[in-house]
Amino acid sequence: MNLLSSLFVRQRQSSQVAKDRLQQLLARDRAGISAAELQRLRQEMISTLAKHVEIDIERAQFELRQEGRDVLLAAQFPLRR
Repeated sequence: MNLLSSLFVRQRQSSQVAKDRLQQLLARDRAGISAAELQRLRQEMISTLAKHVEIDIERAQFELRQEGRDVLLAAQFPLRR
């Protein structure tokens, strides 16, 4: 029984990952931003912030999401001490 339940847990996790990717793809499409443009924007934001504060680039996160009719770009930049 544990084997079966672990298989179903993984399936739900992978289905959630697929759902999240699809939502980000749809948000990017609705915003009219290509993956390359989003990557350039990410790099520009990182380089601009790095001029002023020390950030943990490895843990920086970017997300496009849709809330109602709006497409939001959320970014998190953990600061180093």
